[in-house]
Amino acid sequence: MKDQPLLEKHTEIEKLQSLMHEEHSNFLQTKSTLQTLQRLYSKSQQGQGSFVSELKHGLQLLKDLEFSKQGFTEEMQENVEENRILHELSFSSTRSLLRKHQMEISKLKEIKEKLEREFAVNNEESNALQ
Repeated sequence: MKDQPLLEKHTEIEKLQSLMHEEHSNFLQTKSTLQTLQRLYSKSQQGQGSFVSELKHGLQLLKDLEFSKQGFTEEMQENVEENRILHELSFSSTRSLLRKHQMEISKLKEIKEKLEREFAVNNEESNALQ
């Protein structure tokens, strides 16, 4: 009879040892899982940092492109305006030159008519003298 409580205690100790061993296995598995999760989290943070860096670089490129586009647009507008002014000057100059030539042609026609009249008069005088 004395052995019975001792046997029960021994059985209880074996159960506790078995539970303790099982809990220790669970602890080791949980610890391993935690370490894996920590490694994954660390890699994720590194990847996220790299992604953020790439995004910042991309945004800077977009800003630079927008700034460049704005400068290009302004330059194009200036060129269009300059071309318009040059076209107007060229048109005005051509029109002025055309008027000048028309006036010269008109004067030359008058001179030709005057010379033809003088020639006719001289020719008549020459014929009359003969």
